[in-house]
Amino acid sequence: MVQKKQISHSRILITCRLLILLSILALPCNAFASSLSGQVLNISTDTRIILQTKDGRRLPVTLAGIKSPPFIGRRASIGKRHLQTLLAGRFVTVDPITRSASGVILGRVLYGGSDVGLRLIRSGLALVADAPLPLDAELQHQYAQAEEEARRRKMGYWQTIR
Repeated sequence: MVQKKQISHSRILITCRLLILLSILALPCNAFASSLSGQVLNISTDTRIILQTKDGRRLPVTLAGIKSPPFIGRRASIGKRHLQTLLAGRFVTVDPITRSASGVILGRVLYGGSDVGLRLIRSGLALVADAPLPLDAELQHQYAQAEEEARRRKMGYWQTIR
């Protein structure tokens, strides 16, 4: 009788360990443990940069939580030019959120301690991305407030809207 209790107890331990292991394996493999830093080599679009890390890797990074405004004609490249002026050749930190199947990192880009996506929204050169945003609730709120302020002050894209 005592032997059956010990077997049951050991089976429970094995089952618990197996469940813990399976839980760990079920976590997204594209989750990141820490931030990346490096030099901005190229500005691909008004929401994507190419980052060269200290170990020489070149990583495409899309700014999380923002999207391009529908500028038309000559104004279409204004966001990209602004991002080039702000970041080209500079050293930035990226707080990665996820990575796409094609290897593009989606994350917050910080320059001088400032959130670049938030700066673009404040200047009216980016809009808050459609839901669901990959950002925490506090940051989503800041992005939404910045867009509302840019709209109210008729900054960037918002000066073209009547």
